Amino acid sequence: MTTTLTWAIFNFVTLAVLPYWFFRYRLGYRPDSMLLRFYRPKVWVPYFILVGLSPIFFVATPEYYTTSVTGHALTLVLFTLGSFLPIMITTQSLLTPRLSVLARSWVTGSVLSALAYGALNITEAFLAWGSLAQVALSLAWFTQVAFWGLAKAVTTLRTGNAWLHIATTHTIHLAEAPAVATTFHLR
Repeated sequence: MTTTLTWAIFNFVTLAVLPYWFFRYRLGYRPDSMLLRFYRPKVWVPYFILVGLSPIFFVATPEYYTTSVTGHALTLVLFTLGSFLPIMITTQSLLTPRLSVLARSWVTGSVLSALAYGALNITEAFLAWGSLAQVALSLAWFTQVAFWGLAKAVTTLRTGNAWLHIATTHTIHLAEAPAVATTFHLR
């Protein structure tokens, strides 16, 4: 139980706070150069609601609707600290635009960002490399994750907004509220 919260805080500090602080205050980058400004909120807020939250209804189990408000709130806090913000800052705000500039192409930058996004997930506990079948399955999983990394990178670069990364696929994690509530004994 406390391991989950500790891991979320560790991810938040090492993958969001420290990189943001370094780029913002040590190197002097402005929030708009890190794609962290929300221009035209009248457009992006509905986008978050329609694109980001609607998939939850397709994957939510009946337990999702009976989970306590505290369980939903804790799910939002855990995933925001442990996944949404760290990955957004590290890959979409800092890495993706810089890879595009280095490659001199937003397409190449998106592909490189997708590979980096997949590489960040290569240590997942369920991946196995012991047999040829396990390697094939793990590489197929990596390809699927890299595809979503590509979708996130393209969304970030074409809109100029790293925040939209959260709405592309991460909000589906909010459907895990019943599991979070069970883990923290909140039912």
